[in-house]
Amino acid sequence: MGSLEKGLFLACFREDVDDVKYYLDQGANMNIICSNGRTPFGAAAELGNVEILQLFLDRSKNKKKNKLKSSSDLKQGLNNSMAKANLGNISQPNLGYFVCTHNEQGSLDCSIDQGNIKLNKDDQGNNYEVCSDRDKSHSKLRDDGGEVMVSTLRKTAYDLATFNDPFVRRDPRFESKYNSVEVLHEDGELTPDGMDKLEWDKWDMEIPGKTSTVPIEDDDAWYYWYTEALLQTSSFLDKKPSSSDIDIEDQFGCRALHYATIEGHIDAVKLLINAGCKVNVGDADNLTPLHMAAARDTPEVVKLLIAAGANVHHKTIDRISPLHVSASRGLLNNVKLLIQAGAHINTLDSSDRTPLFMAVSRSHEDVVKYLLQQGAKVNLEEIHGYTPLYEAVWQKNTTVVKMLLDAGAKITQSHHLLHYAVLHRHKEMVSLLISAGSIINLRDENGDTPLIVAAKTHQTDIARLLLMNGASINSTSYVTGNTPLHEVIRNMSGGCHKFNQMFSILEEFNVDLEVESDAGYTSLCLALYKRFDEAAATLIRHGADVNHPHIHHLNLFTQLLLLGNRFLSELFIFAGYRFRDIQLSNEPTTPLERWMSELKINPMKLCDLCRIAVRTQFKSKIYEKVSALVLPSAIKTFLKLEDITCETNCV
Repeated sequence: MGSLEKGLFLACFREDVDDVKYYLDQGANMNIICSNGRTPFGAAAELGNVEILQLFLDRSKNKKKNKLKSSSDLKQGLNNSMAKANLGNISQPNLGYFVCTHNEQGSLDCSIDQGNIKLNKDDQGNNYEVCSDRDKSHSKLRDDGGEVMVSTLRKTAYDLATFNDPFVRRDPRFESKYNSVEVLHEDGELTPDGMDKLEWDKWDMEIPGKTSTVPIEDDDAWYYWYTEALLQTSSFLDKKPSSSDIDIEDQFGCRALHYATIEGHIDAVKLLINAGCKVNVGDADNLTPLHMAAARDTPEVVKLLIAAGANVHHKTIDRISPLHVSASRGLLNNVKLLIQAGAHINTLDSSDRTPLFMAVSRSHEDVVKYLLQQGAKVNLEEIHGYTPLYEAVWQKNTTVVKMLLDAGAKITQSHHLLHYAVLHRHKEMVSLLISAGSIINLRDENGDTPLIVAAKTHQTDIARLLLMNGASINSTSYVTGNTPLHEVIRNMSGGCHKFNQMFSILEEFNVDLEVESDAGYTSLCLALYKRFDEAAATLIRHGADVNHPHIHHLNLFTQLLLLGNRFLSELFIFAGYRFRDIQLSNEPTTPLERWMSELKINPMKLCDLCRIAVRTQFKSKIYEKVSALVLPSAIKTFLKLEDITCETNCV
């Protein structure tokens, strides 16, 4: 970038019209890419300065006219020269070239460009005359050892491909006995006049109709190909952009119209369109001006581009259409304009997402409503199999979910939408999905039902809602075998209060306290193992079996004694635990051990024995049955073991 273009670029950003005129008068090119990858013309369009843009466009028109005039003059001059040459019957010098190769029999083949070389053969097939337009004496016939040759240039094709680089290895295929033959010229020069300015064509490794004696390897073939590509690339990079082209790309592939539309400069867009800027060209990501206008709340620009012939179906490299862009940004007016212009309402991007899916994923309710009214399909799945309804549940948007369900959206049970609604703690969404037909006891990929998920997260209100709608209270996870009650105990972060709330709901719907997990734990075993004393006490009072085999196998009661936990020890014993089989120390050291030793050798009180008998009879129904009895509250409290508390048993 020259200093003129740099000054022009800065003048555009300052919106200094006088400076812009000055730099243009000095010959600055408005299409030169500056160090930031932008052009002065693009900068003016981005700022929306109509005066500067008009100045650029006027200069562009003038340069185009001058270019056409000079081209016409040059053509006329060439025609006049050719006419004079024909009238004078003057032969034009031939600045063409030829390349000579030899076959196995020593015969000579010539490829000729822009010249006339005439070869005659004798009866034996030997060449005996070579002529060119330039001068018949420029090339002479010479016979060495019976082999007839015109010339073999010292520069082989390999030399041309490597630009005579002395550091590049020589290819042995081109080392032949003909490589030392000189090119004969009348003045003794090795290179004929005009050949030093020769621009070589691509090296052809195989001459059609001839059989080469030298094998061509694939690596060398690619070498020549890349050499030619580099030559062409170099010439392309050296070429400066035309200052009269109003559709020149900058480093980002953007044109002036792109910048004007993305900034919403209506007057600039009108000016550029009227000047002839292309409306259906993309940038580096194939974003057209219409894509960029669709991303902004400028429906006037969208309308201008559509009227100018912008393709509403054009897609980016990710197959994103302008309708995708407007729908994802919630631009309802743009969406309406695009659909009225014929945009496909169910068009898919590279992830198979529709405009409806994009609008749902961003919770644009007004756009979703309009697309549904226009007939958008509600059950199309994207590349991962998810539907707009799935996305709406994830976005916790009950309004959109209702609209989709009313429009005919189907619940895909394998998406586990009810699980996600429970996980999001969205009671209204749970109720909506249950009413729409979600399977309430369906297990997810973790083997959990929605009720188990609610139990894990201590959601009492959602758990009650699920149970009221038919959720199985004793259903187990097929991974762990845990019931909702197991999960409430295992996830004890909610504390005693949360546990009691959840347990009261589960008990109301007849929870089974003796269901074993895959590890063999009942709910009481798990509470003891997790040392969740409040949960263990609640379970014992409500009739959990204190003599379950797993309690004996794991020595869970013995651990209570070792921990000095008299509260749970008393609950165990007065709930009917068979403690007399336990081996105690002959010399008890703690108060709990001394109490157990005395209890073991002395008979229990009659009231305690009666309580054990009543509880054994009612089992897990003890609370329900005792509460229904017409007894004094003190007796009810006694039978429920509520007289034994942690505070009265601290040792």
